[in-house]
Amino acid sequence: MYVETSVKAPTPTVTPTTPAKPTTSTKPVGNKGTTTTTTTTKKEAPKTGDTMNVALYASLLLVSALATVVLTTKKRITE
Repeated sequence: MYVETSVKAPTPTVTPTTPAKPTTSTKPVGNKGTTTTTTTTKKEAPKTGDTMNVALYASLLLVSALATVVLTTKKRITE
């Protein structure tokens, strides 16, 4: 017995993003009143929603490494 089925994937929705616009600033240089224009762009880290505490995992790694050293040293001494 053969039953024909079809599944249609939903169409993805794309949200356009706009890049950060450069800012310009004018600063007077010297006594003659000349100006210099500089252009900078603001770079921000992407917002991922990740709030994991890295210090916790780093300390767990340190504790496990120390425990491994202690246990292997103890095993060598008793043999």
